[in-house]
Amino acid sequence: MKVLSKALLWALISIPISWFGLEAGYALAHGSLLILVPFVITGYLITVSMFEEGQPEYVFEIIFYISQYLSYFLIIYAGMKLKNHFSGKHENT
Repeated sequence: MKVLSKALLWALISIPISWFGLEAGYALAHGSLLILVPFVITGYLITVSMFEEGQPEYVFEIIFYISQYLSYFLIIYAGMKLKNHFSGKHENT
């Protein structure tokens, strides 16, 4: 349970990264700030598959933030579990 709660807290870092990625969206579309692409690509791919043309922008942002948070959580949780597994620390969750 400790790993799960740590991963949930660490995934909060996705919120400022996502906000900055959305604000710099025009720059991403025009080819500059390509360094942000790896940080927002997971949320963007999920959002594009769920978002339909003509919906309000806030719907896009809500889906984007949630998908970013969940994808960061899954990546962080898997990384922590792998680290614990290979370092010899085993936990039941």
